[in-house]
Amino acid sequence: MRGAGDQWQFANGVTFVGGRVLGFGNVLTSGLDAGITYLAPFAGVGYASRDGAEDQARLRHEQDTKMKALARVFHAAGIRCEVLDASKMQTTLWRKLIVNAAINPLASLLDAPNRVSSNSVASSEGSRHCVNMVVQEALAVAEQEQIPLECTQNELVEDILEVARNTGSNVCSMLADLRRGSRTEVEAITGRIVAGGKRHGVPTPTNELLLSLIKALEDEGTRRQSE
Repeated sequence: MRGAGDQWQFANGVTFVGGRVLGFGNVLTSGLDAGITYLAPFAGVGYASRDGAEDQARLRHEQDTKMKALARVFHAAGIRCEVLDASKMQTTLWRKLIVNAAINPLASLLDAPNRVSSNSVASSEGSRHCVNMVVQEALAVAEQEQIPLECTQNELVEDILEVARNTGSNVCSMLADLRRGSRTEVEAITGRIVAGGKRHGVPTPTNELLLSLIKALEDEGTRRQSE
């Protein structure tokens, strides 16, 4: 959350709710009943080493008040949310990264929503195998990055397939970008796993292949736009 000055620079968040903009002020959501949005304060926001214990306690109280107010806004909008400690957000962000790395490239290559068609991420045996490989590689990278994901590969795969089912009507942002002929966020998602693998000497062949294929589709979209 960022705004003028430092007033709104207090929260970090990640959501497992799907959404697609249909028009101005018109958003189609999916997974709203099952998906959760996680909020956490930015670690150390407003703190300084020179602050005394009393000042830090006051700042923490102000931060907690803002987080509770923000959570009430989400709840009032019908969005389930949970406030986490700042220390737990890194784990949650990595879980979201792996979910996106497993779903978005596959849905984009299949040119399909997460669940609706017969060749979708959640219903295809081949797709589920690919999800397993993406997760296996990502977990190996996360371990080297010392990210405590606190789950097994099978548990995370089931979570991913559940997200795909819950957001079944959603056209992921990566596919939406490709359909527009735009660049995608694949470097920030799959590329993050591949880069981590190279940094730590962890093989990530499945993620590397998906990254290359999505970038090839990006290049083709750019070529068509220029014709």
